[in-house]
Amino acid sequence: MKNWRIVRKMRIWLDRSRLSHNTSQKLISLIFAILLWFFVMDQVNPEMTRDLENVRVQVLNKTELTQNGLILMEPQRDYFVDIKVSGRRNDVLAASNTDVMVIADLAGYGKGTNSVPLDIKSVNSSIVIEDASQKDIKVILDRIVEVQKPIHLELLGETATGYVRGELGYTPQDIFVKGPESIVNRVAMIYGETSIEALNSTLSMEVPVRAVDMDKEPVHGITMARDYIRIDLPVFKLRTISLEPRVSGQVEPGYEVVKKSVNPAAVTIKGFPEHIDGINRIYTRPVDVTGLKRSGTYEVVLDLPENVSAPYLKTPPLVDIKVEAVESRVYQFDIQEIPIVNLTEGYSSNIAELTGTIDVTLKDVTSVLDDVQKQDIELYIDGASLVLGTGTPEIMTRMGTVVKQVTIVPQTIELIVVEKEIESPQSPPEDGGQDPTGGQASPPADQTQEPGNLENPTPGNGE
Repeated sequence: MKNWRIVRKMRIWLDRSRLSHNTSQKLISLIFAILLWFFVMDQVNPEMTRDLENVRVQVLNKTELTQNGLILMEPQRDYFVDIKVSGRRNDVLAASNTDVMVIADLAGYGKGTNSVPLDIKSVNSSIVIEDASQKDIKVILDRIVEVQKPIHLELLGETATGYVRGELGYTPQDIFVKGPESIVNRVAMIYGETSIEALNSTLSMEVPVRAVDMDKEPVHGITMARDYIRIDLPVFKLRTISLEPRVSGQVEPGYEVVKKSVNPAAVTIKGFPEHIDGINRIYTRPVDVTGLKRSGTYEVVLDLPENVSAPYLKTPPLVDIKVEAVESRVYQFDIQEIPIVNLTEGYSSNIAELTGTIDVTLKDVTSVLDDVQKQDIELYIDGASLVLGTGTPEIMTRMGTVVKQVTIVPQTIELIVVEKEIESPQSPPEDGGQDPTGGQASPPADQTQEPGNLENPTPGNGE
């Protein structure tokens, strides 16, 4: 019916125009032309629909997000939709994904998951958009933050034997991390590591670092202000050195410090090699013994050189000071008991005829004198320098125990030295071998000894 109305209108128009001549033939030709056109359009190039698959979605205004402190999560992700188009067969078949524009505008959206509608347009007037596989896309926006994160440096291995590491220092102390808030929040620390195996000197170097989570797994999708740190690790040498106590001042007169000791007897010190290699012993701070009359134990501190420490000394050292009274003891000896050693062969003396005693006074602390008995004191006269006639040799002493002061009174005695008389084998003297001068021709074995029988003679008044 629609077609016949068109034909009728055309006939009226022709009747009013010059084209009305030969109207019948012209009208019939026109009608056939129109019918033929409709036939061709309906049968040869009909209308149809088609799906354009995987049409890329253009995401707009990403820059505006950044200006607003937001960031698109998965920014590298591409979005695709399927678009159904319609039109004449030839046009539809010739259509491609570029004939359709799909836009997702991110302007105005905030942090979180957003449903962004798709604006779908045909850039080809021959095709019409009929439908799409989805009307919107889901995008996640996050807030951009910049946070300082602490640095954790792990040292692998152990220093060389006899060395210990000091306190690790590094710069900077923390590093700024920038990125999506949800990712930045996963960063637990800025982590780095370096080996100190067999290290025996101070270490200074740059160490690469990375952002990690609580399990030390790398966190991606963020940026760091820097990806390295500068570390300084001092390495100290250890030495075990003997510990020596010291005292200052003077004890009470009549007393003496007989022994001082410290516990512990040795201490382990720490320092750089150039500071401790030349140290042979460590001293304590002096203990003041001024006016002291009795023994005691005192806490002390170490007198350490600069840049040297004793880190393993957990309690203060104890200095034990033993104080004893000084006393004198006197021992008496008969003059006849004193032997003469190293007397020239063929000489004799009159010592056996002398009378009187020798007083030997020993002065020292009680503990020393308690170790000395009278039989430990040996008196003798060195006859190597005696000549014939009268002489006054010095009386010498020898003891197994060292005594600070030995006094002999008298220090010398007067002796007469003579030559021995040659005795006849037929008439040995019965009076003990005395010669006419009163000397002793054959001195007893315990009074006159061969030269060299005693060593290290000690003068009677020596200390």
